[in-house]
Amino acid sequence: GGKCVLGAMSLVSPLGFLWLSSIIISSSEGLCCLQWTRFHREQSAVCQRSCLGIRGGNDGGDEKNASVQEGAPHMLSVYDIAIDAADKNGKKSRKQFTNAVMQGSSNILDLEILTKQDEGIEGVQSEIEGEQQEMKIEEIGDVQQEIKGVQQEIKGVQGKIEGVQQEITDVLRRMQDQNDQMLKEVHMQLVQQLVAYQQQLVEDKKQLVAYQQQLVEDKKQLVEDKKQLV
Repeated sequence: GGKCVLGAMSLVSPLGFLWLSSIIISSSEGLCCLQWTRFHREQSAVCQRSCLGIRGGNDGGDEKNASVQEGAPHMLSVYDIAIDAADKNGKKSRKQFTNAVMQGSSNILDLEILTKQDEGIEGVQSEIEGEQQEMKIEEIGDVQQEIKGVQQEIKGVQGKIEGVQQEITDVLRRMQDQNDQMLKEVHMQLVQQLVAYQQQLVEDKKQLVAYQQQLVEDKKQLVEDKKQLV
């Protein structure tokens, strides 16, 4: 195949309805646009190829490479096409970059799940608070203070995650406009580092949400125990 250049364009919301809007691969033998659209709730991921096939300008190439497994949008098999289309010298760095892009999409999916969990915990917390008003128990008050502290930590981590996401978006935009191949490689490496940091923050948030959930369960049990004594 001809020499290819990988570029990326990104549109991101705080929780990322679209993490990577598209990856564009150009070659001397044709142009192929890979549309990566993230699924949201009931919608499945959509991946659509247009223009010429990547390999030798054929009539569309292997269709299974452009398919998306429902339920696993962040595991898009399309990234294989990007690796195949990359020129030999830059293959390793492009593979690492593409993997980072896939991990970034996975991070966003994890964040959406965590947000739903957090909202569910808040609902349980509200119910317990109503019962707690009738029972002034020191132990419950201590647990409540701990929960509030964890909630503040969660907000702090979420703020960092959103900041990193914005940095990733900015780097991807600069990379798209960059014609110098060496600088483009530097941008690719920066995205990998940012996504790795973002992944660590998501893991931190995951642990905090799990700890918060445990504290709420402990508080719920204390209220139930008190009821049994009355």
